Amino acid sequence: MHTKMGAGLHGLSLEPFPLFVDSESSPLPSPKILFGVNGFQLYTPPPKSKRPRISVPAKLSNYLQVRYYQYEVTFGLYMMTLAEKFILNAILVTILAGILYGFYIGLEPFVVDCVCKIVYYITGSLANAPMLCLR
Repeated sequence: MHTKMGAGLHGLSLEPFPLFVDSESSPLPSPKILFGVNGFQLYTPPPKSKRPRISVPAKLSNYLQVRYYQYEVTFGLYMMTLAEKFILNAILVTILAGILYGFYIGLEPFVVDCVCKIVYYITGSLANAPMLCLR
């Protein structure tokens, strides 16, 4: 009797990469037929576990907590006391608010000026331009 290398009990062996026959039409896990050397076996995959649904506010809260944790670890804030963290974060928020306010104040005239220049370049005059361009 000839046995294959790596054969299991009683000379039975399965292919290292079994062939599966399945139906794609059913959303439920269906039994699959596993073809081996000595016939076939029935294989049923385990059912897919349903994860609990997480609400959008909970996802957002978790996302913000993870991002703040990464911010603390990256810049070393986790080693500071609560008062030091508060002072540093207040300074950073004030600087960011000043930059955003500067964009808000300075961006409108810049956009209006660019639109007026585009109108002038396309038409050749500001006669048909909006009142904002006629200052």
